[in-house]
Amino acid sequence: MSLGGMRERVGGVGMFLYRWKLRVRAAGRRLFGSGRGAPVGMLSFIFLLKMSDPTGYEDAYLPRIGLTTNAVGRAILCNTETGEEFFPIGFSHTNSAQDEDYLGSKHSLFTPEFYDTNRWEEVLTDMERFGYNSIRVFFSNDVASTNMAGVVMPTGFGGRADNSVSGVDPVYMDNFIDFMARAGRHGIYVVPVLNNTPPTAYYYAIRDQYAFNPDYAERNIVWGTEAQLQTRMEGWRCILGYIKEKDEGLLSNILCNLMCGEVRAQANYQPFTKTTGFVDGPNGQSYDMSSDADRQGLFNDGVVYWADQVGQAIKSVDPDALTGVTVGLYQGDIGQSPGLYTTNGIRMASDYYNNHPALAAPLFNSGAPGLDLVDVHVYPWRDVGAEGRLLASMIDDCQLDTVTDKALVAFEFGAQRNDPDYYPASSCYLGVSPSLVSIDMHEQRQLLLDRGFRSVLFFAYENLGFDEDVITAIEPYKQIYSKLSPSLLDWPLEEPDFSDTFSDGDSAGWTLSGGGDWTVLTGDEALYQGDTAAARFGTIDGLVVTNFSMETDIILRANQNWAGVQFRKTNPGDGPFDSGYTVFIHRGGEVRLFDASTLTTEAAVMMPFRPLDTQITLKVTVVGDTISIYVNNRKMTDVVRTSYASGYCGVVSFKTRAVFDEVHIQKLP
Repeated sequence: MSLGGMRERVGGVGMFLYRWKLRVRAAGRRLFGSGRGAPVGMLSFIFLLKMSDPTGYEDAYLPRIGLTTNAVGRAILCNTETGEEFFPIGFSHTNSAQDEDYLGSKHSLFTPEFYDTNRWEEVLTDMERFGYNSIRVFFSNDVASTNMAGVVMPTGFGGRADNSVSGVDPVYMDNFIDFMARAGRHGIYVVPVLNNTPPTAYYYAIRDQYAFNPDYAERNIVWGTEAQLQTRMEGWRCILGYIKEKDEGLLSNILCNLMCGEVRAQANYQPFTKTTGFVDGPNGQSYDMSSDADRQGLFNDGVVYWADQVGQAIKSVDPDALTGVTVGLYQGDIGQSPGLYTTNGIRMASDYYNNHPALAAPLFNSGAPGLDLVDVHVYPWRDVGAEGRLLASMIDDCQLDTVTDKALVAFEFGAQRNDPDYYPASSCYLGVSPSLVSIDMHEQRQLLLDRGFRSVLFFAYENLGFDEDVITAIEPYKQIYSKLSPSLLDWPLEEPDFSDTFSDGDSAGWTLSGGGDWTVLTGDEALYQGDTAAARFGTIDGLVVTNFSMETDIILRANQNWAGVQFRKTNPGDGPFDSGYTVFIHRGGEVRLFDASTLTTEAAVMMPFRPLDTQITLKVTVVGDTISIYVNNRKMTDVVRTSYASGYCGVVSFKTRAVFDEVHIQKLP
């Protein structure tokens, strides 16, 4: 199923009915306190429709994403309405304010000072156009106070520092709710992250109910102390409780609630600087600090306990919510041998990077009912020839693909800017070649999927205050952005029956007929047809298919006529008017199907953009007499035709210049 499949099953009338069902269900909960909405009779149904108090967001509701188990026993995400696997593909969106202007301010996406609905519409529209379905965002914990530079900080989700009444600021939260609705209308799920609870009077009052534990310091306080655990739990209860009160139906737009940006063990701080005595873990167990196994166990057990408790708090507000814990995996040095680098007995990612990597991951299989996903952040520094730095070794060494009871995802993966050996500075933007990065990220994403990860979100879509060490997806000209389009994934995750990326520089395996100016572009590694006189077509040699999926990237290089794919044609030398079907992109922005047996065109569907000089992924899936047409991984229409049962296939253009690339064909049962 395609990435857009979850929208296909509830599109049109189905989506309308689905959203009304959520509206009725929400009303049932408000009136009767039912879990998922108790069944009601027809009179009750009519009554609920009248009493459902619409908020204006009903058109934004998405199907709830849940968990299921695949054929090999691995936990995977699924559309709870259809039962089919759901692949979150998208970006982590980080900042909207320049950090240098607001020292210490991070993730200021929904602050009253910066929330820009027009800008978000541009972002979400662009993501939908490329076929993405998920966006990861951060709650800001800033308070409206003056920082060290004398600048007034933006307001985060907790409001002002003196707020002692509520755990959330209504203006901030209303911005977030507006964003959730906008994302839903574009078919995009939201993955919110709560890095820290804000330093407001409300949360300080909770913290101060618990005695200070001197055994923990710095980031170890987050997962190791009861005070921080309780404030984190309350933060999530306040956030989700506010959304639920405003519009419970929008909770289904949240793909997963990530409890923390990254939970870390900092080995050069307490408790790991202790070499004797015992330390109590957050789970109540005692650990011998003279034992390396106990020191490691303190963190591993502590994170699992912490994640379970925070997850249970989230589910106390939204029982259907998915929850996730994030662990970081940065340097590839750990791939060389277990325990290569240690600090105070705790295994490190490198000899200087003192944050603990994802070694707790295998433990997530045992227990922790409050936890659904394990999210791994991957930033391998690529050093040519150093096998220990390769991503596959990192996955093996940390046993990441042993996680089966929880869905294994990578909600943040990317490339480092400061690797001049791999990303040479020549012809680079800010010192990095976007072309090299985009190729590398495409390969890394596929490796993650092949090794059991069921999602990847690139860091970051847009980050106006970006860290100069991190490469963003839009620099420059969205090269990385377009290269990571879901349509370029190897769907399904198996070898296609035919594939040609033209990276070998020739058109071997093709018969290029009808005249034309056919050539393989060496720089762009694509097949180009430059003649505008008549129909020009290329046929794949010897491949006859019946049921299949065919996908290719197409760019119209002239504002003339059309280009597309031809299939089920009787003879290899037949053009689009001789036999078979042709699905093509018209210059005016229409997707059309042509039947050579009747010489008729039908199924004209408008795209939301004009195709000139725009890379478009055109896909057709043919099973029996049903032809399904997709553009940028979004289903446009189904057409039933009985003229041809099987035949040859290829690409075609009519009186226009066109580029074809990434041609993949998969036979279907």
